[in-house]
Amino acid sequence: MQSQSFVARWSLFLVLLVGVLIFINLLSARFDRRIDLTEAKLHTISPETQRLLADIEDQVTITYYASDADSMPSGFQNFRRDSVDFLREYERAADGPVQIKVINPQDIIDEYVEAKREEERAKREAERQEAEEKKKEGAADENAEGSDSSSEDSDSETDSETDSETESEAVAEDSTLLADEDARNAIRWAEEIKQELAARNIPELRGRSVERDQFSLTNFYSSIEIQYLDRPVEMIRLHQSLEGLEFELTSRIAKLTVRSKPKIAVFLGKPDDVMQLPPNPNLPPGQPPEMMSVYQPFIRDVLMEQFEVVEIELTESSPIPEDAQVLIVAQPDRLTQRQLYEIDRSVVRGRPILILASHASGGLDDPALPISPLAPGLDPLFEKWGFSLGRDLISSLQCGFVEIVRNMGISVRQRVPLPLCPQVQGRGLNQESPLTQGLAALVFPFSSEIRPNPLVLENNGMELTPLATTAVNSWLSPFRPQLHRGMVDPPGTPSARSEFVVAALLEGEFPSAFSAGDPLPAWESDPAKSGEGEEEDTPSVEVIPEANPSPGRVILLGSADIGKYASLFLYRDATSNLPFLLGCVEALALGQDLLKIRAKKQIPRPLVVTTASQRWWTSYGNILVIPLCILFLALFRNSLRRAASRRYEIRYEREEASRHAQ
Repeated sequence: MQSQSFVARWSLFLVLLVGVLIFINLLSARFDRRIDLTEAKLHTISPETQRLLADIEDQVTITYYASDADSMPSGFQNFRRDSVDFLREYERAADGPVQIKVINPQDIIDEYVEAKREEERAKREAERQEAEEKKKEGAADENAEGSDSSSEDSDSETDSETDSETESEAVAEDSTLLADEDARNAIRWAEEIKQELAARNIPELRGRSVERDQFSLTNFYSSIEIQYLDRPVEMIRLHQSLEGLEFELTSRIAKLTVRSKPKIAVFLGKPDDVMQLPPNPNLPPGQPPEMMSVYQPFIRDVLMEQFEVVEIELTESSPIPEDAQVLIVAQPDRLTQRQLYEIDRSVVRGRPILILASHASGGLDDPALPISPLAPGLDPLFEKWGFSLGRDLISSLQCGFVEIVRNMGISVRQRVPLPLCPQVQGRGLNQESPLTQGLAALVFPFSSEIRPNPLVLENNGMELTPLATTAVNSWLSPFRPQLHRGMVDPPGTPSARSEFVVAALLEGEFPSAFSAGDPLPAWESDPAKSGEGEEEDTPSVEVIPEANPSPGRVILLGSADIGKYASLFLYRDATSNLPFLLGCVEALALGQDLLKIRAKKQIPRPLVVTTASQRWWTSYGNILVIPLCILFLALFRNSLRRAASRRYEIRYEREEASRHAQ
């Protein structure tokens, strides 16, 4: 009876346990959520991404091209699983518009090779059938001729036996040759499809794997493709880290799904700063060389791929478009009052702006390294906002290189450091700002210092965030049209060396540098409004309307040359100039949410710098204090036990004495 009751209880317990497990699995499948314990929330998508995904109308397909976990290097096997889990977060957050696919490129390669193999087999079979038909036709012709000789018949039987043996050997030899040819063809076909995948930005990678205490090289794939409608696909060519993946994915989805490309207005302050294009073989000889702006490669080959770019002259006939989401002012020089007013009004209204300005520009592509002065004319705006732009050139021993030609019997190109191209890296790059996080180095050729005015910034309620600061061994050099000793040799006085801000982000409500009610500056191209002409024909003077400031952002780069072709080409491998410039435009054009997403990085926890006395107390504290504390606790606990034992003995003796007395 007891055994039956025991079996019944345990059977009921097992049924309830299975039921609870099934219920928990169903509940987890219905409400699938991940718990991210990392401080930066690296393994879950942010609310900003969820808001963007909620606005998607049509299907977005994210395809992760990855080898199987067993084919991955030892360090990438868990990474593949984590990547798939993270991509599924997008699918769950979008709840429909986002579809995730995981494809092993090796399957594509195997299918392609097998299809080619089938084609080759069909071709061989067709050739074999054709040969047999020809052979049958030849045999029929021989039978028609006939032979009545019996001796000849016996000879033919002997010959047929010999021929059959020869044919067997030939078939075996052909089979071996076909197998070898098939193996060679399989390798060739695999290389063909690998090249096609590489052309689609799905390259084959090679990583080191450790297995059984042995190193080996493993080929694998890890690329991500984002596709939306019939628009050109976006690719993450090399996916090797989860850090920054959310920004990479979300920014590309934002570009693909936007109803219309963001419009960028670009004003080139010196349109006569041009460069010569390479000779065009299609043009007839004797034609003058073609010229284009030094900023045109960046505008045409980088910005136009993602944005609608409108180049303006900032004149009455070519003003800032009202629907422009971002204004780029590159190399301003001798701005008129009306141009200054148009820029001021644009910023006050909240339109983001990227300014590339300095007081000098140099020819990095000219062996003579000429230096030209610039007069940006933006000082009234800068001073009103809370900073100024230095007039001297910045030199630094931590600098970029230039190529010069030296005559050593033959012309030799040589790379030499140029202190007028200060390089910013390491601590000089603001690692808390998403605009500069993760960048290797930046070079600011012929740059000017950005000097904040804390009092004005505080009064305006604005915030200036330094993005790039030169090394502490930098110094200021007065302008000259050619290189001189003071530009390349550091001053002997240590106090003359310092660090200088060369890139900054300014945020807040920008006050206008123009007072409401004052006469509106006239366009220079309009003689009536510029005071030329008869007085009786002069119309009523327009006045500046009241400004209604809106929160805005200005990114100021203290180098007019950082976006020029010569700078981008010269420092294309050693620096992150191009990604930095593109990231600035993306952040201004695509919204603040992308900045917050890009800021999700692994938070470093460096060791605290300690003094000698702190290290002494730590060392001897570990050696002496901790053992003494343990000894004290042991003695204290032992005394408590002895006291408890003594109290028990006294109580026991009293109870015994009382019992004997009774």
